[in-house]
Amino acid sequence: MPDFRFDPISARWVAIASNRAARPMEFISREEELSPDVVCPFCKGHEHETPSQLEVWDKEGRQIIDAEPDVDWSTRVVPNKFPAFPSDAPINPFDTNVLSDLHEEFGPYDQNRSSGAQELIIPTPRHVSSFGDLNKSEAVISLAAARVRFGEMKKKPGIRHAMLFMNCRSAAGASLSHAHLQLIGSPVLSQEMKDRLRRNQQHLAKHNQTLMQSVITWEKSKKVRVIAETENFCVVCPFASRVAFQIWLIPKNSHQDFASIDRPMRDDLALLIRKVLRRLDKLLDKPPYNLMLHTTPFGHSDHNHWYFEIMPRLTCPAGLEWGTGIWINPVSPEDAAKRLRDE
Repeated sequence: MPDFRFDPISARWVAIASNRAARPMEFISREEELSPDVVCPFCKGHEHETPSQLEVWDKEGRQIIDAEPDVDWSTRVVPNKFPAFPSDAPINPFDTNVLSDLHEEFGPYDQNRSSGAQELIIPTPRHVSSFGDLNKSEAVISLAAARVRFGEMKKKPGIRHAMLFMNCRSAAGASLSHAHLQLIGSPVLSQEMKDRLRRNQQHLAKHNQTLMQSVITWEKSKKVRVIAETENFCVVCPFASRVAFQIWLIPKNSHQDFASIDRPMRDDLALLIRKVLRRLDKLLDKPPYNLMLHTTPFGHSDHNHWYFEIMPRLTCPAGLEWGTGIWINPVSPEDAAKRLRDE
């Protein structure tokens, strides 16, 4: 019998149906690794294949000012060559309550032509596919660069929210096999983000702590879904995991946003993400996954409790998920956490 669970963070229902794990082909077969691109634009020596770099960090973690394209680099930041959120549209600090020339109505539909922003953070000149494949220095430097660029995104006029993420392997949406983070700034807020902010504000007013603080307190007391813990972070498989081996990396201190975390906390996070993904790669034979940073919209840092999420792409959502929003997960988070702890 499935166990229906409710996730207070996303407000989604999930059916934990462990019996389905015995079905033939329950998990998607692991894809063959994407063959190295004939000319990989992210590898050392092919820097001219990308748009002009925005920022560069060397192997000591120092930012190189006015770096030549062929400098000996560890992390490069470049504009996305094919952006979904182009930056050449007019800038408009979009307000849903105020119509402007960039906000149009078409019967029941709205349209906004404001500018966005989209950057790529290339964490290594080596041709590897996963954040877990990075060495310790590369992991630390690339996350340091991501933190800096996230802070810069907050300053851009008209940007209301930014999403930092990595699509690893083609089944997770990667179009290039070389590992890279993406940072997208959006001029609009989805209803899901607005609802998540509202739920957190209500919880904070009622309990004097964020939803994620309540999650950490509960999970640490129960222990069964905790994978790892450091001075700064708690790593759990969430109670109502939408997918098998879903993972949250939650900061214990909710008073610093991602753009302002100090170096020890930042480095702790980088190495923790790397460690968890290495366990996941070993246990599940290098699955495709999405790594995502969840934050509140800009201007709401007083209600902020950001966290990273890892979503392995082991199963394919079907009719029930798309039609009702109720997800079916064939592996209980308790079992997933135990297997990841033991790995």
